[in-house]
This record gives sequence, C-alpha cells and structure tokens, in this order.
Amino acid sequence: MSDTLFVFLLILAASFVFSASLSRIPLLRIPSTVGYLLFGVLLQAPRLHITGTEVDWLNHLADFGLLFLMYISGMEIDIRQLRPVGRHSPTVATGLSIFAGRSYSVSASHCGCAT
Repeated sequence: MSDTLFVFLLILAASFVFSASLSRIPLLRIPSTVGYLLFGVLLQAPRLHITGTEVDWLNHLADFGLLFLMYISGMEIDIRQLRPVGRHSPTVATGLSIFAGRSYSVSASHCGCAT
C-alpha cells in the first residue's frame, strides 16, 4: 500500500474515532459533523510538524471535507419546509446566481486570475 493511501486511511480512521468519542460524551453531546470539523481544525494546528507536501495533501483533504459538509447539510434540509416559499424560489435563485457570478468575476479580475 502506498504511503499516501496509508496516511489518508489513518487520518480517516482517527477522524471517525475522534468524532464518535465526542458524540458519546454525555456532557457534550456534540454532533458527529461538528466532531469532524474540530478534528480538521486540530490537524491544521501549527504545533504539528508537517512538511510542504503533507500540507498540500491536507488542503486537498480539507476540500473533500468541505464537499462532505455540504452533502451532509443538504441531507438535513427538509423539503416540506421549503414548499411554502416555492413560488418565489426561482426568482431568488436567479438573483443569487447572478450576484455570485458577478462577485466571482470581479474578484478574479482584481487578483489577475481571470481567464
């Protein structure tokens, strides 16, 4: 097994154990998603001596964690509560999409990242 895969599986197992142990403490009762976030914060602590390639790997892992968090958040949304405002949803979604697109294009043009 490659070194990278071993480190990834080790971090994944440690995050699971950390999150499960935090959610089982009766005094805290922290949800598992918050436990995963706290574990990610602990991984980014400056007192850990991490090399540059490991930092790159952890940044990719953080991006994956963000996608996982968005997925979990989407699974928690109750569609029945959104139906009463369904008539205005397309208008709001279109406005937010235009605003986000314009904000991205303005910020990309200021930093020289525009393609």
